[in-house]
Amino acid sequence: MSGYFVILEGADGTGKTTQIKLLDLWLQFQGVQTYVTRAPGGHTVYGPFIREILLNAKDQVNDLTELFGQNFDKAIHIEQQVIPHLEAGTTVLCDRLFASTLVYQGIIKNQIHLTQQMNHLFWTKNGPLTKYIPMMNEIILHTTDKTAIVRQEQRAESLAGINDKYEIAGDDFKQRIRTAYRDLGALTTSPPYKRVWISSEGSIEEVQLRLQNYLKGIMHL
Repeated sequence: MSGYFVILEGADGTGKTTQIKLLDLWLQFQGVQTYVTRAPGGHTVYGPFIREILLNAKDQVNDLTELFGQNFDKAIHIEQQVIPHLEAGTTVLCDRLFASTLVYQGIIKNQIHLTQQMNHLFWTKNGPLTKYIPMMNEIILHTTDKTAIVRQEQRAESLAGINDKYEIAGDDFKQRIRTAYRDLGALTTSPPYKRVWISSEGSIEEVQLRLQNYLKGIMHL
């Protein structure tokens, strides 16, 4: 039996990176074999180079090149790492993937139709993820603007020296990203896999419990 493919999404300040680490520990405690990865840059060999090209603040590529680069990253990552782990029965936890592309390259850069078409290639009849759709779950964490801003301010010091163009973007841009995630359901078509929104308001422990309760239901833990 294939492993589950769980994608955690959300704007900066929703706590997804922290929560995915905690989910990994919790699932292992439940006896579930896990593999944690991220996008872009999840491929163990090529990922860091692709991520640097796409996110380098000093050498930005144009919008269309960035969209194609994101999809090249997805393709090599999914085919060479995600699918082999799923086939082995491992549950894959991925920090960002399809929804992020829809938000950052689709909604924000006015390329929604093209971005959706390129995402669609991954689950068409011959798409690499088509047979795994029943095992796919995309969880979008959401919170209020006030909470997100407070959390971003708390981690501001840790961004010193970071060259990620999105991490160091201004407040106006980050507000647009939060709004885009909220509008995702209205502005884009629904994916063939499960997509849910879960609140990340409250403490880290409270959010983690919500995520655990959701996964208990779908993974029958």
